[in-house]
Amino acid sequence: MSQRPRLLDWRSGGWLLLLMVVLVLAVVAWRGLPLLGTSSRAIGDGLNVESYGFSMAGLNVPRDGVSAAGFPKDGMPALVDPDAMPGSGVVPLNESRRGKYIVTTDRVVGVVLGGEARAYPVRLLNWHEVINDTLGGIPIAVTYHPLCDSVVVFDRRMGEETLVLQVSGLLWNSSQLLYSRSEKPGGESLYSQLQARAVTGPDAAAGKRLTVLPSEVVGWGYWKERHPDSTVIEQDPLFKKKYPTNPY
Repeated sequence: MSQRPRLLDWRSGGWLLLLMVVLVLAVVAWRGLPLLGTSSRAIGDGLNVESYGFSMAGLNVPRDGVSAAGFPKDGMPALVDPDAMPGSGVVPLNESRRGKYIVTTDRVVGVVLGGEARAYPVRLLNWHEVINDTLGGIPIAVTYHPLCDSVVVFDRRMGEETLVLQVSGLLWNSSQLLYSRSEKPGGESLYSQLQARAVTGPDAAAGKRLTVLPSEVVGWGYWKERHPDSTVIEQDPLFKKKYPTNPY
């Protein structure tokens, strides 16, 4: 008479299976939920490019190089028109709190336009990847991608339109793909940060490119010494506790 196979129960290993399931769910929540900020309707599952809703029709870069970044669309929430403070206020701000905002060795993206100098701390860009701002009367987007440590600053003006660039949650060859919300026929367009051009969507079909502006990545102390009147972007209050850490 053959022996019936023994069913998996709690004592024979069921607890281990349950633990594995809990760990997988915890990892998914850790990767996705903290990056969503206040958004509760995530678009994009972090794995499949198709789940992000961007049309790949007319894609002008190799499709096999496009991948998901592991978090949803807008999982890294871009900043739009953030407040700025005088650089001279950084030291008093540091002294008034336990966690310092910026110290002299912290890296910043420095931009000078129209006689105005402004610093964008990389610590903030780690969590937002894009800061839409206006400096010297010019609408700009300061973009940073931690995976390849790439910094590019763009003029957001495109013809009669002013783009608001955001994080798509997709990558091309491990560098970020950005998008700007649009109601144009054909859907939203994706822009390659490193190529400074649209790679899919109606803007790609029109051959549109972004204008790159001069910038530099230096220590805050060095930047402040060279530009004593520089301003610096203020923190988003919702992310104050996250800025000291690195999401990657």
